[in-house]
Order: sequence, then C-alpha cells, then structure tokens
Amino acid sequence: MVQETAIHRVDAELAVGMPVTPIPEDVAADGVGEMLWLFLDYETHAWPGTYAGHLVDWNGRSLLVSAGPAAWRITLRTDGAEVNPAGDDAAAEATIAGEPAAVLLWLYNRRGDEAVEADGDTDMVGQFRRLLAAGTSIG
Repeated sequence: MVQETAIHRVDAELAVGMPVTPIPEDVAADGVGEMLWLFLDYETHAWPGTYAGHLVDWNGRSLLVSAGPAAWRITLRTDGAEVNPAGDDAAAEATIAGEPAAVLLWLYNRRGDEAVEADGDTDMVGQFRRLLAAGTSIG
C-alpha cells in the first residue's frame, strides 16, 4: 500500500501544480521491484489479453532496470515478461538507470525520459515503455 499511496500522492501534487514530495530511496526501490514483479511478470502471464500487441519475443535479449543499488533483468516473450534479479552480470541490450524515485516515477509515466538514463537498443526501451503503459492504463 505504501507504493500505491506514494503514486497517488504524486498524482495529487502534479494535478495541483505542487512540487513532488521526495519518495524515500528504500520505498522507491521497493516500488520499482513491485512494479516489475507485479505489473510485468505476474500480470503479463495472468492476463495476457491486457498486453495483446505489446508482448513480443526479444529472443533471449534483455533490458536491465537499475534503481540505485537494486537491478532487475527483463526478458520478453509472446507469453509474458520474465523479471529476475540482475545479479553480478549487468550486461544487457538496453538499460534504464537512475535514482530509485526517478526510476519509479518513470515506470509509472509520471516523469519523462529525462528522469532516467536510457542506453542501448532504443526499440527495446520503447517497447518496454509501451508495455508498462498497457498494464497501468497510462500512455
């Protein structure tokens, strides 16, 4: 509930034109993990129809999401997304990186691309962003 409350608070602050209150690093990093595990891994397998047209096969290639000290590896297939801890091997075809709060707000489409560092395959990053938008009904 803390991540949901934080995102709703950010939405309220943005709606009235207030500055966004900082999200503590540990809360934001946990929120990034929750977004990736719940919205991507679990939901793409449980409700693939929601993601129709957005799930493509990356043929074993991966995208790395790095939020401060935490990192996750995402691989897409037509039957769903697979999210795993990145471990020591941080090689990937595309990378999204930044401070945990910036990455969290980017994942929820509350911050633009300037909030994070995107590197590597731009098509993969775009596909990832569209997949997130499908799962969170944003875009």
